[in-house]
Amino acid sequence: MAAEQAPTRHRLRSRWGTVRVRTTLVATAAVGLALLAGSVVLVSLLSSMLTDSVRASAQAQADQVAAAVGESGPTRLDLPDDDDRLVQVLDGDNQVVASSSEQIGSERLVIVAPGSSTTIEVAIDDDDYLAVAAAADTSQGRYLVVVAHALDRVAESTRALTTLLAAGLPILLLLLAATTWRVVGGALAPVEAIRREVDEVSARELHRRVPQPAGTDEISRLASTMNRMLARLESARLRQQQFVADASHELRSPLASIRAHAEVA
Repeated sequence: MAAEQAPTRHRLRSRWGTVRVRTTLVATAAVGLALLAGSVVLVSLLSSMLTDSVRASAQAQADQVAAAVGESGPTRLDLPDDDDRLVQVLDGDNQVVASSSEQIGSERLVIVAPGSSTTIEVAIDDDDYLAVAAAADTSQGRYLVVVAHALDRVAESTRALTTLLAAGLPILLLLLAATTWRVVGGALAPVEAIRREVDEVSARELHRRVPQPAGTDEISRLASTMNRMLARLESARLRQQQFVADASHELRSPLASIRAHAEVA
């Protein structure tokens, strides 16, 4: 049983050890790693850019609401009724004095320093929000305006890009592997033709020559070298045959004389 499996293992090792297979595997692996790293960077950049856009939008709204609080106080605000954009106004004791959403009511979202931002989870569908703050100074004291914008669009966009890359990269790698396999196979086809021809050449067929591709590349020079080697071998064999023939002729005359003298005697 082991003796039968040995040739099979040998054939598999020989097949997987060819230049064509190794080149295809190395090229596909190298490009695959590069594409994977690039995809991670791309998704990270997209997420960062979208998050920065949400942060800028939230900060602009916070500054706008803070300006309104500074002019008319927190009781006369016209706050948006949008679950994707939450607004709260906190007094000096960090108590909610105005809120844009009835779902969060007087429950404080977060305390964040003016000009900074943080990511929070809000009880509305357990979504993630990016919260920023702006200070508003009034005659009644300082108020803190907290604005939180939903990050669901950021998550959806990054998820869509990740899905697209996960589906597209394997297809791209398969196309790359097939192209590499075909190109390398075509490049090595003359080498295989040279190998077969040399393998079939015997001592009586030194007149045969290997096929020489057109051009001056490495394979063409290899074929030219092989043909010159075969020509030298053929020439050496012809000289050897001529030497043997001459030696045989020279030896026949003395042998004939000796035989004749022996017969006379």
